[in-house]
Amino acid sequence: MDQSQIFRKKSIEKITSPEKLDDYIRVTTPSVWITLAGILLLLIGAFVWGVFGRLDTKLITGAVCRDGGSLIIFIPEEYAPQISVGMNVTADERNFTISGISDQLFQITDKFDPYALHAAGLAVGDFGITVKADTDLPDGAYKVTVTLKSVSPISYIMN
Repeated sequence: MDQSQIFRKKSIEKITSPEKLDDYIRVTTPSVWITLAGILLLLIGAFVWGVFGRLDTKLITGAVCRDGGSLIIFIPEEYAPQISVGMNVTADERNFTISGISDQLFQITDKFDPYALHAAGLAVGDFGITVKADTDLPDGAYKVTVTLKSVSPISYIMN
């Protein structure tokens, strides 16, 4: 065998025959295209969610409704600076907005509704503020959720 020939003569003839030429041009298979399309759809979905989706920071606390129209929400002292008028409040699977915020801290005493204090995570002796929301809920104690912050996921990447 001649050392200058790297490939066998039979292999070279197979490659150069015109009827077999198409067999060696195939680059991808349909399964590769389906996989790429699936990955592309996932990336597009993640981008759409990142732009139009919302991530909420919420505070779960307690509230008392009195006189059939005012929901008094107990906010622990450490969350007081984050509260503002117009924030969304969810109570009894219904949405309301904060209409007023007290200026003074209060201290929890034995006179407070026990369920509202439990829902707020407060105990006798703790400090907090009260927030008012106008509602049409019946009188009673409620577990409420206050949306403190709502941001789009893409803002975490852009900042």
